[in-house]
Amino acid sequence: MTTGRPPQPFTWGDKSTFRLRVTDKYEPIQPWIFLACIDVLGATAVVDIGANIGFYSLTSTLGSSIRQVVGFEAAPASAAEFRANVDANGLADVVAVEQVAVSDEIGEAEFLMQDGTSGMNALANTTLHLREDYSAAPITVRTVTLDSWCAEHGLPPGPIGVKVDVEGGEGAVFRGAQRLLSSRELFIQAEMFEAQRARDTAVLLDLGYERLLRCDNDWYWTNSSELADRWLDVVELAMTNCVRAHKKMWPPVSTPGESSPP
Repeated sequence: MTTGRPPQPFTWGDKSTFRLRVTDKYEPIQPWIFLACIDVLGATAVVDIGANIGFYSLTSTLGSSIRQVVGFEAAPASAAEFRANVDANGLADVVAVEQVAVSDEIGEAEFLMQDGTSGMNALANTTLHLREDYSAAPITVRTVTLDSWCAEHGLPPGPIGVKVDVEGGEGAVFRGAQRLLSSRELFIQAEMFEAQRARDTAVLLDLGYERLLRCDNDWYWTNSSELADRWLDVVELAMTNCVRAHKKMWPPVSTPGESSPP
């Protein structure tokens, strides 16, 4: 079966199996686009919001310029599996797991649960799903803004990659990150469904971002003129590594135009 998921050397916990299958089905190329953006821009840090079991966080460590990855995941079971995956791969010195929700307010909020590692788990006040769609009891989680977290902890100098997948709360994440989004060179991969797209797009356009490309419901944005000018390099690199993954070739290449013998 064709898969866009990076092959080993990553080790994944048993509870990650279903989530990896979901990613294979719905995001076969997107992780490679994200990784290509890292390499083309030379990003030194990645912020993974709605990290779930840590798939994008771990994949980001393949970027040749990456120094730090921070993954935010509020659901307790997902965060625990994320930590286990980080530890199993010896990446605790690069990948930090923050068990909090990222939004536009600091405090606590109701968090709706489908099951332990479901991709539907989300803040009640921003979810795009109906409350009756959630089968588990809601919980209360701590919330931060990305700007408040960065003010306390910081990120290394250099360009940043941001992935946001929080089931409708993407605009709230952007509103709580305006200092970071306006002061650093970065790119964003954000899941944007039709119901929220115009609202969330307006936030990024007001901050001077332009759309790099789109892959199904995942939209890629940047404030970097260099990355915008090199979007074809991003596509070429992503496609090359997706094909290499299908052939079970390792490691992925990091330079557009680089290839290997068949």
